[in-house]
Amino acid sequence: MIAAVLLVCLVCVTAAPLAPASGGTVVELAPAKTRVGIARVNLHVQDLRMESGDTIVGTYEIKIPMAPWRNDRGAISLHAPESLDRLTADGGTLSGSGLSELDGRIHEIVCQFETDGFVAIHVISPDRELEFRTRYELVTH
Repeated sequence: MIAAVLLVCLVCVTAAPLAPASGGTVVELAPAKTRVGIARVNLHVQDLRMESGDTIVGTYEIKIPMAPWRNDRGAISLHAPESLDRLTADGGTLSGSGLSELDGRIHEIVCQFETDGFVAIHVISPDRELEFRTRYELVTH
């Protein structure tokens, strides 16, 4: 059960946040949380930004207060069929993967942007699927 929680970690943050390119647009996500049994799982995603045309990258950090030895951090990479502006305005879906910096595990990630400013983040592993829902905002730097 806790191992699957770690999989969630693959959703989004490394120790060093990504610096957005000058003039670039990023998706800022509010901290998110979910539960696995009685354990709370906290997800912090650093700014998601467009890189190399059709890829959105970012970093994540997962913290599990009841099991701190299961905390994780890593990088995410999502395929973007269109611009961030259009994806968020039209309520688009991104899919890709998360890579743990700590143990090298890879997990499937699906982000469903809603037009009301919320995003559902699904982390899919062999033994479970975790869902986080949080607010997002597009910011131009």
